Amino acid sequence: THNCKIAAGLWKGTCSPPAREQWTNGSRLLPQGRYSFLWNGGEETLKSFARNNEDLERYIDFFEDLPFFFEDDHFIYVHGGIQPGVPLPEQSEHDLLWLREKFIFSPEREEKTVVFGHTPTFLIHGTWEPFVSAGRIGMDTGCVYGGYLSAIEIQEGKIVSLFREAQQSAA
Repeated sequence: THNCKIAAGLWKGTCSPPAREQWTNGSRLLPQGRYSFLWNGGEETLKSFARNNEDLERYIDFFEDLPFFFEDDHFIYVHGGIQPGVPLPEQSEHDLLWLREKFIFSPEREEKTVVFGHTPTFLIHGTWEPFVSAGRIGMDTGCVYGGYLSAIEIQEGKIVSLFREAQQSAA
């Protein structure tokens, strides 16, 4: 839920669906189904809903209706990655959610910078700082692994701030 709260503010009410397929058990894209959902933060998500007396069913339609990517005049926002050489409308849902190295380290660049998550930045460049390079901005700074919760503010096509906050333990 943290990813969507941040994304909703940054992406004009639209957010990347980090667990879109997992909300209803992941059977379409993930053969492991609900076990993958639980392993990828689903257990904590369900506990959070219970702790806050929230009904998960209320949110399922919202998550299922999210687009697999969002594009504005300057950036493309996606959870996983974009298959190099494949036009954006022809990208597979699987790649948009799960692609990593083939996208991140490809020398091919899209016409717009791609803001993505899914791959912890520590695995890309060895730190929990946002990953910023030509045509790529990686924002998964590993909050779930003890890294940071990060956000990016973009105004008129320019990055005006990168924000990160250390994970606080729940008492």
